[in-house]
Amino acid sequence: MSGPPNGSSREGTELWIVRHAESDGNRDGIVTGQFDVALTPNGHLQAKRLGRRLTGMAFDALYTSDLQRATATAGYAAAATGLEPQSDPRLRELDAGTWTGLKSTDIAVRFADEWLAWQKRDPDMRRGGGIGESYNMGATRITAVLTELAERHAGGRVLVIAHGGVMGLYLARMMGLDLSHTWHLVVSNTGIVRVRPFELAVNSEPKRYGHIVSVNDLAHLDGDSGRPDHS
Repeated sequence: MSGPPNGSSREGTELWIVRHAESDGNRDGIVTGQFDVALTPNGHLQAKRLGRRLTGMAFDALYTSDLQRATATAGYAAAATGLEPQSDPRLRELDAGTWTGLKSTDIAVRFADEWLAWQKRDPDMRRGGGIGESYNMGATRITAVLTELAERHAGGRVLVIAHGGVMGLYLARMMGLDLSHTWHLVVSNTGIVRVRPFELAVNSEPKRYGHIVSVNDLAHLDGDSGRPDHS
């Protein structure tokens, strides 16, 4: 694939963004948000398979969300690559406010009006009693930190362990989609998203944030009981 037109300080940079392995929250079907939950036994199996996939690959750096489902996944990646994980809270999942820790069926009953409004996926709506993050807030946060990491390691390959919600927002932002469509973009546990981020050296409308190389790569789970479902 050719590089971006007109050049870029990030030309040749590739981010491998990985969703954390299965957590207790994923297994139990709750809105986890920034609640700090552990990996399930199946999650550890997935992360182990991910580590095997990464063994022998060269990365310039390894970054992770500071939530334990991400740092535990990063531990397997660190063992495989020999890199020290660097945690960054800006890589956290979207804050779900008062919805945190609840199942969607419970939210629909306890916060009926808010849940009904959420079905429109307004990018400016702050879930969870108005104290959670909106899609726009999350997209701005994750795009800023990933852009910063790409610039810090210009021309290199960087491994990032993050969360499904913010990864979907980043993909939507890269593709120029309205953020209300983010829920269509699913990344499974330990799914790998590869991107080559850049911005054109000339003004463009809409903005172009880079090339998406692959989405939700789960080759390391093929034929293995660690493959998650896609619910």
